[in-house]
Amino acid sequence: MYEVLAEEDPESLSYKSYLGLIAARMGDREKAQRISHELGEVERPYLFGQIAYYQGCIASLLGEKEKAVKLLQESVNQGGVFGPYSSRYHPNFSLELLADYPPFKEFIKPKG
Repeated sequence: MYEVLAEEDPESLSYKSYLGLIAARMGDREKAQRISHELGEVERPYLFGQIAYYQGCIASLLGEKEKAVKLLQESVNQGGVFGPYSSRYHPNFSLELLADYPPFKEFIKPKG
């Protein structure tokens, strides 16, 4: 379904991101990494960390924990509305593999 949607709307970051997440969950590492790289090539204003967030989720699903946390931190640094300091933050199953990873636990720990 997302492949059809992505073909119909190739500018949609969400559809492309979901394809990367699905590829990672299905064990297609090459496709997931390719899509993550393609996302990183997007240059648009006002993304507020959206790309880094999705790249972090893909990295998490691929077991790249350190990279995932760095990307999530980058998302927040870019004004990420998806970060742990946002009212829009919610549990994300793409990040479940990070649950016991100390740097991630520190990252989501309430500050201040």
